[in-house]
Amino acid sequence: MNYNKEIKYVYELMKKELKLLGAPNDIILKLEELTTILPDDVYVWSFSENDYSQALSNYGDVALGFDSQEIMEHLASYYSKGKKKTFDEYTVDTYVFPVKVEYDYEVQSKYIGILALAWYVAHDNFEIAYRSNV
Repeated sequence: MNYNKEIKYVYELMKKELKLLGAPNDIILKLEELTTILPDDVYVWSFSENDYSQALSNYGDVALGFDSQEIMEHLASYYSKGKKKTFDEYTVDTYVFPVKVEYDYEVQSKYIGILALAWYVAHDNFEIAYRSNV
């Protein structure tokens, strides 16, 4: 369930997008530093809506059936101590939410490109604010 190769893949994709934006080397170095200091504590459970998915056979001979919505709601309720409204109401650093796994490289690049641009702009704004206060 915790597949750190996927996490490393996202960092590499982010690095590529930052370079395409012309981000300075210090931003790239900060991203590389994050890969060493942030824990690999993202867990992904993959469920298929296809009861007869051949992809599931890659993980063993037994397939279990779950109501993924019910599981998500139960975990969200457990980690939010019964409150389900906003992230601010969580009492631990665990969030439970459904996402669609995207395998299309072009779509992945588009999503990460938006995040890379936001990070680049935030970095530049921070640097400008820092220099003006020095």
